[in-house]
Amino acid sequence: MKEYVSRVKAALPGIARAVWGILTRRLWLKLLSLLLALVLWTYIISSTPSLTRTKLIENVSVTPSGANTLSAYTLAASTDIFAAYQNSIDVSVVVPQSQYSLLAARNIRVTPDYTGIRSPGTYDVPLVATTTYGTVSKINPSTISVTIENLDSRVLSIEPEFVGEDSDKYWYGESSANLNPQQITVSGPASLVGQVKSVKAVVDTSGRGTVIRKSAVTQLLDADENALPTTLLTRSSNTCYVVLEVYPKKALNVTVDTDQLRLKEGYQIDSVSFQPSQITVAGSAELIDALDYLPLDIPDLGEISSSFNATLSFSELDEFRYVSAKSVYMNVSVSEKTVSHQYVSVPVSLDVSGLADGLYVSSAPDQADITLTGLYSQIAAIEPSALTLRAMVTADQPGECSVPVQVLVNGVVDERVEAAETFLSVIVSPAREVAP
Repeated sequence: MKEYVSRVKAALPGIARAVWGILTRRLWLKLLSLLLALVLWTYIISSTPSLTRTKLIENVSVTPSGANTLSAYTLAASTDIFAAYQNSIDVSVVVPQSQYSLLAARNIRVTPDYTGIRSPGTYDVPLVATTTYGTVSKINPSTISVTIENLDSRVLSIEPEFVGEDSDKYWYGESSANLNPQQITVSGPASLVGQVKSVKAVVDTSGRGTVIRKSAVTQLLDADENALPTTLLTRSSNTCYVVLEVYPKKALNVTVDTDQLRLKEGYQIDSVSFQPSQITVAGSAELIDALDYLPLDIPDLGEISSSFNATLSFSELDEFRYVSAKSVYMNVSVSEKTVSHQYVSVPVSLDVSGLADGLYVSSAPDQADITLTGLYSQIAAIEPSALTLRAMVTADQPGECSVPVQVLVNGVVDERVEAAETFLSVIVSPAREVAP
């Protein structure tokens, strides 16, 4: 046995050399055989459709479809199935081996099947899947929950909205814009159609000229100016072609020449305010550049003696393409003037109740000048002959005194007027003794 093993070991190098010779002899022929085998296998796979495999495609989205089926029964889906079931459907496809590597989510379309729905409500709608390669064998989940409502439609006018550079410096002819179309029909589930309050076409005014011609996308807006989703709403036209002229505009403060208001004697204007306080106009560049104010037409209001309100219109507006308001509300605050008037040589009477015993006024003026201040009508009503001055003499010893003066109108003090502080100089002397 040992001898046999020894002979085998001795023969191993020769055996190895023989095997290597077989492998390396005519190597090109062996490589060609391998290549032919691969080609033959590929041919068998491509020419044998029955040779299939099942491939699972995950995270497929549902494509909204079937609106025509529902609209035939005046129904519409109010569930946004694309958003609700985005990337949430798994589809199994039996695909030929030759197409196995080509199959992907983009080759599969999953849609709801609304067949059989005839009234509003919430339904478990079956899903239908089609594929470019192979045959769909399973959909998971096989149904989705969809709310169906009555189909409604509204016709709405399109409102242009202008955005872009210098949009605050130019007027874009909103009222004279030529829109095509001017209206669109919005259709969809009744709950959503009822939320549509306006349709706007946003026009980019960048690169403006004297005329703008642009196509704008229409937007559906709710009462808060929020855009509504158009996946569930259809529009008769998604765009609007806008043609409009461009004019420079200018904001002008509203002013009025108060000299045009005739005030009653003794009255004054304290303030004038307007609502609105500014008017925006648009027109040719020459007209706008030369404009500092808009002339107001002020009617004859007669002699004014109290505050008042009036609605005033502007004149000479025919040359403008746009005026933000054709009239303003004017509020005028009027008050009576406070005036001062000097009266001269007013008679003076003395009140000597404040003299000490044994004293008397030996010298005092019998006339003096006085200035009174008050409302115009009150001062004008005072006749000089109605005035007297009462000098209040108070003294406890002889000498020259400066005594205050009180003004009397028709013998009484009139507190509606204010007298300037006035003092008279009088001389107080001891009383002379009378001889017995």
